[in-house]
Amino acid sequence: MVGVPAELARWNEAHGGIVQGEDTSTESLGTAAARALARALSGPSRDRETAYALLAADALLTDAAGRTAAAPDPDAALVALLDALQGGQDG
Repeated sequence: MVGVPAELARWNEAHGGIVQGEDTSTESLGTAAARALARALSGPSRDRETAYALLAADALLTDAAGRTAAAPDPDAALVALLDALQGGQDG
């Protein structure tokens, strides 16, 4: 994810494993979003880090979804994203 605020980049790295400036695929962003969401769901509900994990999941999924819309084959890209989300929840 390029061009995100520094604080959000830290959350994305801490909770999703995505390092700013890396060339990331839609699938890797989907997997990272699922990982961050899993952290958010497993954390205490009134914890700041849990909120940061949820924000990271939202940002990662938003970026991934935007990329699917811009892909040469948006339908196939969406299927790949959904597969990555499922895989991120399993692992």
